[in-house]
Amino acid sequence: MLFVRVALATVLFTLSILTAPMAAPQRQIRGDIELPPVSWTCPMHPEVVDDNAGACPICKMALVPVRLELDWSCPVHTSIFEAQEGRCPICRRALVQVTAAVTWTCPDHPEVNELNPGRHAIDGRELVIKRERRPHGDHNPRHGGLFFMAADNTHHLEGTYPRPGVFRVFLYDEFTRPLPVRGISGRAVTRESFDPATHGSRELEAFALQPSSDGKYLEARLGSATLPVEVAAKVKFDAKGPEQRFDFSFRAVTTEPTPAAANGGQPSTAASMPMAPAAQPLPGPAATSATTAALLNDLSAQGDRVGALFQKGTYADMYFPALAAKEAALALGERASQLRQTQRADVADAVRRIVLAAWLVDLYGDLGNKPKLTEAYQALATGISDLKKAYGTAR
Repeated sequence: MLFVRVALATVLFTLSILTAPMAAPQRQIRGDIELPPVSWTCPMHPEVVDDNAGACPICKMALVPVRLELDWSCPVHTSIFEAQEGRCPICRRALVQVTAAVTWTCPDHPEVNELNPGRHAIDGRELVIKRERRPHGDHNPRHGGLFFMAADNTHHLEGTYPRPGVFRVFLYDEFTRPLPVRGISGRAVTRESFDPATHGSRELEAFALQPSSDGKYLEARLGSATLPVEVAAKVKFDAKGPEQRFDFSFRAVTTEPTPAAANGGQPSTAASMPMAPAAQPLPGPAATSATTAALLNDLSAQGDRVGALFQKGTYADMYFPALAAKEAALALGERASQLRQTQRADVADAVRRIVLAAWLVDLYGDLGNKPKLTEAYQALATGISDLKKAYGTAR
């Protein structure tokens, strides 16, 4: 699985090749250095990352090779990179997982960036490893809230619920650096109804998002709202730009992390857990060696995990089990040759729908768009059910 998830254009561009299993790139061992696998990215659109060379689906530029790895870094001192979780040696904050680009450079020629270790071609000096944060490589909340990426692939925002009736929005750039809220407008919608005339939602209760006195966040007072709280933040980053929707679900008030917190500086409530832990591999059978029954069980288990995260409102965490369900579905699709022709057609159709739905769950979970995410989740659940039925008729 890629460390940086792709934009919608990439999803649609690569859908035709996703019907074949994608083998995870293997790390190369070179001396005593374990090299991260080579991925391919766009020089102009770093959110586009692929396993193969090709053209950017957005601007058509040739993709360039890059080595990416997951490291542990400090939210404040971003030059800190560690191989394992722990605390920042400077401020003692808990480290968070980020995506870093790995290259090798010359101590005397910092402009040198090589994909492999070795020696500088001119002065013969041994190259040293260098790690740099990637754009979109850190989606960890800074204030104990829920973190989403905007559809423009530049803005990111975090919603918090620090005390009853108070909803705040913090803004960031693609490197999760804080942005001022000047010029940003929006409202917090707490009640909506479906309007059959427009096939959209009609707002029943909404509160203006006002900038704080120091300009660091937007805030809405929600009146007598009680937990759990569902808030749809509808935000315009530019007066002439489109309005974007971000859905937040708070089961408890959020906690502002501090360097001295007893739990390692991480939020203590379920509503405010960062994304990084969810990116750890979930248990599941290896597609090449698992039995068909094991793959079907894993498909169901991953679908259940997606549903549980959806019900909890942790939308940004739904991507991993969704993509794991996709891998199980692809493996089952490879085994459909043993079925009857009609069953093979049903399997192929279900796998295609699961693949697309999984990527859309990934996309809309990142964007925090609950209506679109609901559609994608329902499509994924339906595809999983239909794939199980197609195999069930063969037994």
